[in-house]
Amino acid sequence: MKCSPIRLCGLFKEKESSLEKVKEAFLMFNENGDGFIDAAELEESGNTIQVYDKNEDGKIDFSKFVEFM
Repeated sequence: MKCSPIRLCGLFKEKESSLEKVKEAFLMFNENGDGFIDAAELEESGNTIQVYDKNEDGKIDFSKFVEFM
């Protein structure tokens, strides 16, 4: 399931996002289902991983994703 800004924004209409909504957004990016968002998956959405990858391991796990959401 490809992630697009329209699909992602549709998840977050409420002021406070539930963990379920954040997980749904994470799964949109995590196309190969390995539990991480890698540079290729994130770049497909028009973003670069360096902005979100604080420990510079080249991927974003769910806990890092929650932090930036």
